[in-house]
Amino acid sequence: MTRQNLIPVNLREEGEKVEVEGQAGESAPNPVLIPLWDMANHVNGQITTGYNEAGQQVESLALGDYRKGEQIFIYYGNRTNADFLVHNGFVYPDNANSAVAIPLSLNPTEEQFEQRKQLLEKLGLASSGDFNVQRGGDSFISPELLGFARVFNMTKEQLGHWLGPDAVQSQLLEPDCPGLEASLKEKVWKYLSIRLQLALRMTGTTLDQDEALLANQGQKGAQKLGHIKSMLVQFRVVEKKILSEALELCKQKEVDKKEV
Repeated sequence: MTRQNLIPVNLREEGEKVEVEGQAGESAPNPVLIPLWDMANHVNGQITTGYNEAGQQVESLALGDYRKGEQIFIYYGNRTNADFLVHNGFVYPDNANSAVAIPLSLNPTEEQFEQRKQLLEKLGLASSGDFNVQRGGDSFISPELLGFARVFNMTKEQLGHWLGPDAVQSQLLEPDCPGLEASLKEKVWKYLSIRLQLALRMTGTTLDQDEALLANQGQKGAQKLGHIKSMLVQFRVVEKKILSEALELCKQKEVDKKEV
């Protein structure tokens, strides 16, 4: 488990001074396990636990009303299901922070590579890396993924415009980007649709197949997965649902030719 509770704990010799984020002090925040509290399960919400320095104690506020005998939940923080799977050992299907990372890269041999790279740098984006498709809202497409897709699909003239002194490059990360040509918008949605379809094909199974695999557990003749494999299939299901819903959005945008 790597959920970290940072609590000021003096683990040094008495009187020894330590540096805490550039300031001198007698104790430093240390990651610790908290009895009972660390046994609570996760639910969507917000972090309601903190360390009270005056009382020298950890205080946690309930996320809602609980009756006697009900299980108390806490919020582990803004983690994707990939984070939960690796660091906490579970998958949370209704995770509000679910996201799927898609690897994308500019072509370094392409004629406009340097211009594209320069514009991406102005947006604070890398020319190669992972970009998120995320759950929630009407977009699914993160600002970073949207900005990369727009720059990737620009013509030489469009790159020149957005690299010009009068352009506000940060607008390329906004859903409603003023001055974006209709032809570019259409190319962006087609590009994203193709990338999402490729991502869906990478696992070798469909969403329907994975859901049937989980639904048939315990039935005679069904493939037995076990706890760990079931969790991994559940992880695939969550990611494929996000990708599928994002793909439907992109296809609809292609048809409607609406702005992002």
